[in-house]
Amino acid sequence: RVKVDADRVLEEVGAVGGVEGQGWSKLFLVNQGNVNYGLVHQMPYTWSVVSNLPNVMTNCRFANIFISHLSPHTTIPPHKGPTNTRLRAQYPLTPPSPQTTFHVDNKLLRHEPDTWTIFDDSLKHSVHQGDGHRLVLIADLWHNDLTEAAREEIQTQYPPV
Repeated sequence: RVKVDADRVLEEVGAVGGVEGQGWSKLFLVNQGNVNYGLVHQMPYTWSVVSNLPNVMTNCRFANIFISHLSPHTTIPPHKGPTNTRLRAQYPLTPPSPQTTFHVDNKLLRHEPDTWTIFDDSLKHSVHQGDGHRLVLIADLWHNDLTEAAREEIQTQYPPV
């Protein structure tokens, strides 16, 4: 049902055409801690899934929840997230292409159907999409090494933008 939500909304807003440019588009339910309530209202099932993930981040500048779309043969070059306070959870909404490569810290990872892939966003990571489109639900989670007090301090120091 998450994919149904995503397909409908992406079609309505035209994000599949590459809003971000160069074959990568993103549709944010939460962007830097700010909840997009209009989109949440359009995607209630998706919101119920991600908002109930253990340790999901929402009220912090480092929090993002979005649907990522890659066109065929698109590359997201190696990059790192801005902080080690979060883990990034990815759930494939389309079957992974066998030609797709997804590296984290120089290790090849594979998205498995119906399975969350979770990694430390502060490590260097990249994707090269093979044939077909890639649609992935992405949610930031608090790093499990952080105490509740540390999370509250980070939220205070880094509120939503």
